[in-house]
Amino acid sequence: MKIKLTLIIAVLILLRPAAMADQTAYPVSATIPPGGITINAYAVNFNKQFLPVGAPTSVSTLPFGTLVLDQTVDPNTKKPYNVYRMDQTKGISYYAIEVAVAGAGAPDTTVTYAEGVDPTGSTTTLGSRTKATFDKEVLPTGATLPTETTLATKSLSDMTGSGYKVAYTTVAGGWLRIYVGVCGGDSTDPSTCQPFTPADSVGTYNGQLTITAVVN
Repeated sequence: MKIKLTLIIAVLILLRPAAMADQTAYPVSATIPPGGITINAYAVNFNKQFLPVGAPTSVSTLPFGTLVLDQTVDPNTKKPYNVYRMDQTKGISYYAIEVAVAGAGAPDTTVTYAEGVDPTGSTTTLGSRTKATFDKEVLPTGATLPTETTLATKSLSDMTGSGYKVAYTTVAGGWLRIYVGVCGGDSTDPSTCQPFTPADSVGTYNGQLTITAVVN
């Protein structure tokens, strides 16, 4: 009886089917393409309104025009400013360059400046008399106007050579706006930017500003 029992158990073990198992891995992926970059410049008035008001139109050049001598009295020094500024009767105070992405991503932006032809005998350059202020713009939900955070202010001459770079991480969640204007001796002017004065040479000063942006 003991032997039969042993044989029966052995047969049952041999006839038991082997356990079945299988495994398959399926890679899963989705790609969001980078958005398209838009770079547009606009003339801006004293109230920071893009021109024409209500229907802004982008411009392809940034002419500061014929400057006018400001001889109004500085309330702090009690002396005339005696500096040249943009002619406010023309309605333009400075320019704004918008660098934005339509879609996903944010731009790495590099701004470079090259001096052009200056008046004969001039020891002054346009880049040392003009500046660019870099702001991050964010439009809050439900708002009609963006909030601004100033990132840096540079004279245009600071951006010759390799230029000035704004990393995409700095403007993620918003877009980059660059205000470009003539230095007026204000406290917000960088130390490398001085205003035009009667001591500067008569004539037209020239330069070129180049914006390069890559989406990340």
